[in-house]
Amino acid sequence: MLAERGSPQLEPLLEQAAGSEDAGLRFLAARLRGMAPDPADTMETAFTGTRWLRGEALRAFMDGAHAEAIAGDTAAAAARFFAILDTPAPPEVRVEAVEGLGALGRPQDVEALLPYRDDPDLTDAVWAAQARVCAAHAGTHRDTLAALAREAPLHAAAIASEALAGLGEEVTVMARARGFLTDWLVLGPAPPGAEALEAIPEQTAAADPPARLVLEGVEFGWSEVRAGGVPATVELGTVLGAYTGVAAFGFARFFASAWTPAELRVGSSDGCEVWLNGAQVLRAEGPREFQPDDNRAPIVLRPGVNRLLIKVLQQRGAWRYCVRIMDRRGEAVDVTALAPPDDGAGGVGLGPEMVRAIPGELP
Repeated sequence: MLAERGSPQLEPLLEQAAGSEDAGLRFLAARLRGMAPDPADTMETAFTGTRWLRGEALRAFMDGAHAEAIAGDTAAAAARFFAILDTPAPPEVRVEAVEGLGALGRPQDVEALLPYRDDPDLTDAVWAAQARVCAAHAGTHRDTLAALAREAPLHAAAIASEALAGLGEEVTVMARARGFLTDWLVLGPAPPGAEALEAIPEQTAAADPPARLVLEGVEFGWSEVRAGGVPATVELGTVLGAYTGVAAFGFARFFASAWTPAELRVGSSDGCEVWLNGAQVLRAEGPREFQPDDNRAPIVLRPGVNRLLIKVLQQRGAWRYCVRIMDRRGEAVDVTALAPPDDGAGGVGLGPEMVRAIPGELP
């Protein structure tokens, strides 16, 4: 109140507070004088000061770290960010500190952040920060980036794979190792309700799709598309163009050596429908934001060739999808085989009901 009124009594009080043994009073005096508080006083106040000072002190401490980073004093900024990680600060503030370390781009922080991966509040942020640091030094961190692309959560793997692609690395292999389908035939854009579209799931149950399709008098063909990066995302807006109120189909084939219980994981924008060997196994409504692994469904892969068809609607915004096949333990299924097994047995996936195409034992 005295500060707001510009009272002459304020300065003697501030002088007294500045010399106090109480860190909170020293912090407050510096703030009211328009000076940068001592970092130690700020940190102590953030966790031991009065309730109304704690939030302000914590914010001031973080703002100081960001200011030091902008000024190029990365060592001082990193010291502040790491100090926050070892405190009971709110999770969002500790995540901000991890993100700050990622933005600093100091190579030594990749290893220094490792212990914080075990903190459930920080796990995702730590992976992403490590990926950003390695991406900033891609030339000398190629091996670490490759490991991140293979093992990190998808949001961090995406950062790593993009950096590796910039180095000329073939990241498709890494995507396949994580169960992603990378090689597609894509058709569209098409009117979602076109009658000819309804026949595509049945046509692809036991054979590849027809080369050409006529929709409302317009002939459409299938385009070969290879999805790059991790996650292996088909960018329909790039492949087909910018549209609204339309649909596109993606078709992929892969092989299994035996009946294999698996889990289908799909991310799409907007809604989608998925068929495996002619049986619908997943349906997701839109509009929605793209999120890898957003929808999951139990499936069974048949011995021999498996054919997967996805229909993706476009209502607004981004138009993309990704698909991967995992086992029931969450490990990637090998979808990299280039030739079918000798038996060539047929079967279908699991949807609302189990459908058999041939006699035999399912797992």
